[in-house]
Amino acid sequence: MEKIIDSGEYNAGILAKPSYDFVVSLLSQWAMNLMSVPMCHTHHFDTEMTHMLEHSKMRLLMVDTVCKASKLPQTFTDGTGNNFDIKCTLDVTEALRMLRGHREHGNWELQLLPPEEIRTALRTADDVLARITAVEEEQKAKIHRAQIEEAK
Repeated sequence: MEKIIDSGEYNAGILAKPSYDFVVSLLSQWAMNLMSVPMCHTHHFDTEMTHMLEHSKMRLLMVDTVCKASKLPQTFTDGTGNNFDIKCTLDVTEALRMLRGHREHGNWELQLLPPEEIRTALRTADDVLARITAVEEEQKAKIHRAQIEEAK
């Protein structure tokens, strides 16, 4: 029997109070075939959270704004003191606020990836970030083309 080694490549943490943000984080991780590592918002960073961050090998941490401000040290969130495997810390509350704002103002089109593309293309936090960057660049180019057309 072949031994399976957990490299942590598909592990993603959630640090949020029991809320909508937690549910969105959990479902989005499952949709991307990631292993969710929920962290209790009542734990202390220096003890329980540090242990989980060290041993889970998670690459992505999705956190709500309140926990980000109250639980994570500033050096962790600005990238200077992150000695763990985490490549990306995402503030879910802020991301959802931005999405709601775009949707309410009608200047954003929702484009969902087919499940097959998510499973094959988005395997790591780096893949997700690259996809987000590509979509943002496509949107900027689309706006730029529209401005050029308007100027004509």
